[in-house]
Amino acid sequence: MPDEVQKSQGNQPEQAERKGGESPAEPVGEVSRNQILAQAMQFFSGPLPPPVILEQYERLVPGAAKDMHELALAKARHHMEMDRTAMGAQTQDLQAERAQFKRGQDRAFMLALVLIGCGTACILTGHDTAGAGIIVGTLVALVLAFIWGRRPGGSPEGPPEDSAQSNPPQS
Repeated sequence: MPDEVQKSQGNQPEQAERKGGESPAEPVGEVSRNQILAQAMQFFSGPLPPPVILEQYERLVPGAAKDMHELALAKARHHMEMDRTAMGAQTQDLQAERAQFKRGQDRAFMLALVLIGCGTACILTGHDTAGAGIIVGTLVALVLAFIWGRRPGGSPEGPPEDSAQSNPPQS
């Protein structure tokens, strides 16, 4: 079986040693105490590299720095335009939602007035129980709609499922 070589560790120069307690072999390589191994890494983030790297690009390909700068500006303009468009769409959606909510309230109010009027007409024509039932039913529906409309999610079951998932019950 061939002898296996291990590197010794410590401050001493690296030497190969044979397994099995035999005497050390010849030195593999001398390491000077004055040698220092250094490794540097650079990272950058953003639309343009640092000026030193940009200058190197310019030396390799004349006009590259200008092209990169123009590309970064075009990209920034596009990003701002997309943000502006998204904000405009969100604003329109909110305005449409508010208008729809207002129409719903107006129609509910009109329906409640009609039902209360019908209940009053029933009472005036001698149908007291039916008229009172229509009026009381309408008022109860309005109160419940008002209470449930104030809850998160606007439903009698409680908050919507999204908020229930974001706050799981603790055991």
